[in-house]
Amino acid sequence: PLWFRCRQRSDPLTSLLTANRLTLCTMAAITSSELAKHARPGDMWMAIDGDVYDVSKFARIHPGGAKVLEQLAGNDVTTEFYELHRHEVLTKYKRLKIGCLETAEDSTRSPDDESNISSIPFAELPAFQGQISPYFKQSHTCFME
Repeated sequence: PLWFRCRQRSDPLTSLLTANRLTLCTMAAITSSELAKHARPGDMWMAIDGDVYDVSKFARIHPGGAKVLEQLAGNDVTTEFYELHRHEVLTKYKRLKIGCLETAEDSTRSPDDESNISSIPFAELPAFQGQISPYFKQSHTCFME
């Protein structure tokens, strides 16, 4: 396999691998135009922090619904991702990673950096988890689909 330098990272493993703290990506370098081609249901790629993920099959089980993934597919969704998710989610779903963006810049996010933690608590609404709520009607459910 070809080795590509994706971007700088600040994790301890990286510093052990390379003296200049660059992460080597064993996966393909993906251009922005290639990423944009994968933006339809059944074929969805997204870039987060310079890494590209294939979320095609994951869309069926995404807690927020497949629609939001379909709307954002084919783009760099780093900002949108971190508005709703913690960095640990990327670790959990690292098997979905298929490559790195060629244009990836140095990573500015670090899971240990407290400035990246929102002061606003986030939790998925119980109504969207299947629990009965007097506040959420069928129209809300249709919106999520």
